[in-house]
Amino acid sequence: MKNILDIDDLYRATIMVLSDRPHETVDAAFYHARSRGDELHEFVATLFLKEHVMEKVVINGSDGRHKEMNDPGAVWLGANAWASSLRMRGVSSRIILHTPPAYDTREESLAFITLAQKKGWKSAVIVSQPHQVLRAMLNAVAAMQELGYTMRIYAVAPSSVAWEKLVYGSQGEECLPLSEHILPERNRIISSHREYKLLPILPRLFQYWKDREKIQS
Repeated sequence: MKNILDIDDLYRATIMVLSDRPHETVDAAFYHARSRGDELHEFVATLFLKEHVMEKVVINGSDGRHKEMNDPGAVWLGANAWASSLRMRGVSSRIILHTPPAYDTREESLAFITLAQKKGWKSAVIVSQPHQVLRAMLNAVAAMQELGYTMRIYAVAPSSVAWEKLVYGSQGEECLPLSEHILPERNRIISSHREYKLLPILPRLFQYWKDREKIQS
């Protein structure tokens, strides 16, 4: 098998994931938690209200704390604040669903797919920033494999990003220009693969993309 660091595969996967929108409305959007200052509420509201990309919005039910600390809001603002921000932008509370609390991308992906299975959903979009959407997609495919539930998942990211905006990194890490978080994100793909042994290597992701449209609604 090819190593996940294969430069050609990484480049091909990045290009593909950044142009992966669905052609019809999907059941839900999986809106991954984001560090303070890097939220995508306006983008999510536009996807729902103007572009009709999804029927539901699913967010992490955490209060934004670190996994083993009593520090609500330390990593991100939390589910209640996010739901409130989405409602302020016109997204009805009736379409906002919360998963049980999750504390990293892998846990979020498992929680999203578990909820999708419970609801009988067969299609979804992942919402994230361009530099993070590949890792989110890898985790989603891994979660489907782990839980034995397959659905059509696509990825959406903003087409315009303020790369020099100061934002906090993953898990509330240091505040840097968004562009400075790109290479650390690549490193997280590598470390997640080694630690969890769940992320599919890129050729398996390509196979998922190839077979995705065969998944029945």
